[in-house]
Amino acid sequence: MARFYQPIETQGIYDRGANRLTVNQYDTVRIGFRAASPDEYQAVTVDTSENVDKARYQVDALAYEIDIDTSQPVTFKITATQDVIMSATGKEMARPLEIVVRRQSYIGKPAVGQQRDPAACWAASLSYWLSVADGRDQRRFEDILGDFNGVWDRTGFLNVRALRNQIHGQHSRYRMVTEQISPAKLDSLFGRWPMIVGFKHPGGFGHMNVLTAYDSSASLVRAMDPWFPEPPPNSFMRADDGQVIFNGTEGDFTFTGYIAYRNPGYYHSPMKSGAIVVGYPEEYVTRMP
Repeated sequence: MARFYQPIETQGIYDRGANRLTVNQYDTVRIGFRAASPDEYQAVTVDTSENVDKARYQVDALAYEIDIDTSQPVTFKITATQDVIMSATGKEMARPLEIVVRRQSYIGKPAVGQQRDPAACWAASLSYWLSVADGRDQRRFEDILGDFNGVWDRTGFLNVRALRNQIHGQHSRYRMVTEQISPAKLDSLFGRWPMIVGFKHPGGFGHMNVLTAYDSSASLVRAMDPWFPEPPPNSFMRADDGQVIFNGTEGDFTFTGYIAYRNPGYYHSPMKSGAIVVGYPEEYVTRMP
């Protein structure tokens, strides 16, 4: 039987019951169609109910993939039908697939800085992540600091295991999948927005940002970085537990955070484990069969 499928590079949230795939505005999205036989491939017509079909690429003798225009929020259906003599509608050869291109969730959401805590990038990132992840309740930076403990180590890097365990323990709040991955895998997950990423900062310490979009034409990822502006020089010290803190010379300095646009390679620097850590909404785990 003919079917629609989700190519590996297409990220989305799939609702099996409704046969609905929700994707993000401006993401790169392809939808595949595979016929059961060469004759079916030739006889079936695949249409979209809105003008979103940018291009089609043949994959093999039985399949091709359709590039979808995601520049505007829209809901549409893709159908596969075969002409039937004396019928104006034709015969459905695959279950119609609904596609929802949803509006960017970060519109109007301010950056979250790590305030006066040089080691709290993770708390600021989690606060921002909750504010832009659909279906989650927002939570303040200072409240998240109180929800967690021991998420740094004596060398100034994130204690990844502790962080992941505590996010998992607060599943009802975050509903987040976390993974430790090789830097080479990061780009293949783009589209699972919003995505936290823990990596090695150019300054040599562990750091965390939140990624919310990727422009493949410019090779730029949109990131919320809680470490901004740069603190005064020589204003840090390391506490007995390894945490980096201000030494009292910083005055009234406060991290406010900002939105940055960077080449993805900025996030390919692994922590001392050789991996980076990512976290994204658990809804992305279910893919079209």
